[in-house]
Amino acid sequence: MTELEHERELSEAKWKGHEKEHLLNNLALSKAEESMKIRLEHMNEFRTQLEKQQDTFCTKDMLIPFRSFIDRFNGIIFGITLMNIAITTAINIILRVTR
Repeated sequence: MTELEHERELSEAKWKGHEKEHLLNNLALSKAEESMKIRLEHMNEFRTQLEKQQDTFCTKDMLIPFRSFIDRFNGIIFGITLMNIAITTAINIILRVTR
């Protein structure tokens, strides 16, 4: 084998290795792209699920009247509690006086 033939074989071997490297790079990129597409699909599905779930939540505007009702209800409960304390105190005073 002549030196020229030897150089040609080395060059061809390098070229084949280079081609193989490109093929492997392209395969890796293809797999990464496929994996990214799947991941983005899952993210979009999750986003859609969150948007659907969000539609079931109460808005602030929906809660304002309810909050007003709760505040009135708490006021009534507080008034009843004060009346209970007053009645209990009155009964205790009456019981002390009548003994």
